[in-house]
Amino acid sequence: MTSKSFPPAVYGMSLILCYLCLSVFLSCSPKKEVQQSMENDTIMETSDNNNSQETDSETSAFGSREELCNCWKHDRESEDSSGAYKIFRPCDSKEWPRSRFRQSYEFRPDGSCEYRFLAPNDGHYNKEASFIYYRDKGQIIMKNDKGKEVGQLNLLLLTKDEMHIQK
Repeated sequence: MTSKSFPPAVYGMSLILCYLCLSVFLSCSPKKEVQQSMENDTIMETSDNNNSQETDSETSAFGSREELCNCWKHDRESEDSSGAYKIFRPCDSKEWPRSRFRQSYEFRPDGSCEYRFLAPNDGHYNKEASFIYYRDKGQIIMKNDKGKEVGQLNLLLLTKDEMHIQK
């Protein structure tokens, strides 16, 4: 059996074609840089044209980081029967009825947070963590001091008066 060899021009053209395909593919995906801030253990994503601390667009359905940074309590009394999401309101927004356990979160501007934890023995206490707010996804990731993820909240709505979290 004889093998056919292709002229060098064919090899050159195939290399050029591969290079063009690769460059088109790379130019279609937006470049993102992830910078880790060692001071407060939060992550900041920026695109080439945006240096904001949030990952968002101006038309995002979710509130700003300033609106998120607040103390939030679970307002189960305001929820409808569908049970699709939990409603949270600012801690100082009303007189809260007595409750055996009421989930709460406090998000701070420095990237730290505190959340109410319900232990298996029914004890409840506050735990410290850091958080990352991905405004464009409506997502909050909480991590402990060792960097392990301890919670993820998927937002459906965030305003200064109300926060809806998917169950």
